[in-house]
Amino acid sequence: MDLRWWPIAVAAVVALAVCVVLAITVRRATADRTLRPLAHVDRLTALPEYARIRRREIVLAVTTIALLIVVFLTAGLTAARPSGSGREFDALHPEDVMLCVGAPVTDGTTAQFLNHFARQATTFDAQRIGLTSPTVRVLPLTRDYQYAAQRLGDYGSPNAQQAAEFAKTVNYTDYAPTLRDTLALCMTGFGTESTTHRRSLIYLGPSTFGPGDERSLFSDQHITEMADKAGIQVNAIARVDVSDAAQRGDAELGALTQRTGGRFFRYHATGPGGSDPTLTNDLDAIRANPAPVVLPGGARITGQLPDEPGPLLIIGLAAAALLGVALVVVRR
Repeated sequence: MDLRWWPIAVAAVVALAVCVVLAITVRRATADRTLRPLAHVDRLTALPEYARIRRREIVLAVTTIALLIVVFLTAGLTAARPSGSGREFDALHPEDVMLCVGAPVTDGTTAQFLNHFARQATTFDAQRIGLTSPTVRVLPLTRDYQYAAQRLGDYGSPNAQQAAEFAKTVNYTDYAPTLRDTLALCMTGFGTESTTHRRSLIYLGPSTFGPGDERSLFSDQHITEMADKAGIQVNAIARVDVSDAAQRGDAELGALTQRTGGRFFRYHATGPGGSDPTLTNDLDAIRANPAPVVLPGGARITGQLPDEPGPLLIIGLAAAALLGVALVVVRR
């Protein structure tokens, strides 16, 4: 259980502790008179009937105090707005993560990217993870985390055969892969069925594939509509480039990520064995901004669950009812 307004719960606990301390430490007022002991008090208190009545009074007092504490704490915790835990939300709406790599697998930054998620995959609980290159679905979405970690790790340090498998050569007569088409290929990896899964696409690579980008099968509008319809959050880490085409691609990628609620970063390409010191922080920022759940009606739900005071209210009402019964017994 998570609390939205946890300072209220802290204040309630502190107030209860203060009341307990005052009740223990503050001396009770005593009558300013001399009391005369009754004769044979020890004989009276030794009677079984007296012991039974005294024991009942102690039990009732302890029960009343305990019920009062329960009612007070449930009232304080309910006022702090309890909600379901994040693990419950993740189990109800698991996340699908599609890694979309447009950069060569032999680049050092690509290896760093894949190795990062190879380590992350072993910590997943209910998520699915997949990998797509510009020409092939390298790893379909899967919950086999050991297999996913092994595959991602293999491509993070590929040999010649694995590099060829990652980017299969496809010969076209009048076409070349483009960024938009690559994004579309990655999006289709989530499937076409409507689902309550959260969908997050993380792209790494150049923001333009060259002059061929102008002859793309998909337009910016098509990509945006695909992401909106499937409820996909697009995140992008684009390679730094000063060309005019790359700057236009950065603007398009930035607009797409902003529209879908994702994050956009840039990285510096490195050679084999190199790394970008900012890449890990960028990926952590992306993972800290999970995709929302898109309901069939179009409503979006983030990881924050609605208030769930039901269990606490039931406990509080039950304690209040028992307290009423206990007070009736005391009065009798």
